[in-house]
Amino acid sequence: MEGYIKTYRSILKWEWYTEPNVMRLFTHCLLKANFQETKWKGNTIPCGSFITSRAKLALELDLTEDQIRYAIECLKSTSEITTKTTNKYTQINVVNWAKYQTDSLDFPQQNNQQSPQPVPNQSPTNPQQIPTDKELKELKKERIKEEVLKDNTFVVYANGDMELLDALNHFEEMRKQLKKPMIGESKKLLCNKLDRARKQGLDRIELLEESILNSWQSIVIKPKQNGYNQPIKETFQEEVDRRVKAVQKILGVEQE
Repeated sequence: MEGYIKTYRSILKWEWYTEPNVMRLFTHCLLKANFQETKWKGNTIPCGSFITSRAKLALELDLTEDQIRYAIECLKSTSEITTKTTNKYTQINVVNWAKYQTDSLDFPQQNNQQSPQPVPNQSPTNPQQIPTDKELKELKKERIKEEVLKDNTFVVYANGDMELLDALNHFEEMRKQLKKPMIGESKKLLCNKLDRARKQGLDRIELLEESILNSWQSIVIKPKQNGYNQPIKETFQEEVDRRVKAVQKILGVEQE
């Protein structure tokens, strides 16, 4: 693979710049992304995208698959990339790739203005003409759909627990399917509720999975049947014995 990619100094101010694995993966994506539309096993892969897998990325970057998954989720959470996954491969699309990688000679700007120097996930102040490519239009539509992912509350809350992060993402996807997307403070409220459940000894992932299974809009914290949340139910005879003992104690009658 020959050629080069553009890297602007403004990337120094990017929020993921100090996250080594996230920065490495994003740079790797820029290097691996197609600079022109290609065909792969009957599929059209647009410029700015490439075919890979978590296992392959882990091998190429000398990271674990969990580290790759976490870095991907970080980049998705701020709409730097989008992914399309099958049981055989993953297609990674670099959002706005054409806006800060295309050459100004190929895509001239109006009024002979200089090329902008955007940081990832920021549009140029004077955008260049985008190639008339159907797949690039699809990428723009995909980005609009993923605006809610700009809030990386779930990534921060999971704190590297990929199983919990997956459950949170699946719950959010379920809410979208119910046409009740999680917006505003709803993610933080859910995380606070999960914390309360954890302090009560409940499994957060199980609560999320139960909500997904039943299409609930939130988790339901049920009292434990045999735990400290709810007293163990007494049999009739046990209740009688308890009351008799209480009366004997009041009357000062010694128990046998």
